[in-house]
Amino acid sequence: MRVSFFPSLRWPFPLRASAPEANAQAELCYPLAPVPCVAVLGCQLQPAPGVHCLPHWTGEEVVRIGPMALAASFQDLQRLAEMMRGGALELPELCYPLLVFSRPGEGALSLEQHDELWSWFGLPCFEQIRDGSGRLLAHECEARDGFHLTGDGQPAQVGGWLMQSSCECGQATPRVRITAMRWSAANAGD
Repeated sequence: MRVSFFPSLRWPFPLRASAPEANAQAELCYPLAPVPCVAVLGCQLQPAPGVHCLPHWTGEEVVRIGPMALAASFQDLQRLAEMMRGGALELPELCYPLLVFSRPGEGALSLEQHDELWSWFGLPCFEQIRDGSGRLLAHECEARDGFHLTGDGQPAQVGGWLMQSSCECGQATPRVRITAMRWSAANAGD
């Protein structure tokens, strides 16, 4: 059974058959097709239509793009949400799911972090595990039951263990379970 929140969800992501070139940039791999206007914050990815990478972003740059979707680390999304709550910027076009980039070993987003993202943006999010160069290693699907490994991802590398059951989304790619380990600064009292 294939569960879908959006009619044009694009799963699975393309798998890479061979190792990427040393200087090749990673792709965004947004789960909707066609890809809406996306602002990628804090990360430089491969250029693509509608994808605007801002490795060292400012609120003014994000507003100028007028993104319909955001892709960033939880910390960058938190910083942007603080600017929005403080009235420093508005993103009225924002209406597509967020992509949250996590690093191997960080653990999956906690339930509290998912709730915070919803309260800040009012949008669902999909988490992706990416290495230091931005390469996609594993991604969350709409079933939200583990992370599907890409051709570059290995269970130990992403900090998870292999799941034996099949996924309700219909993808046949291996999945890993990653424990939620992170807490937001607001909940930690920082």
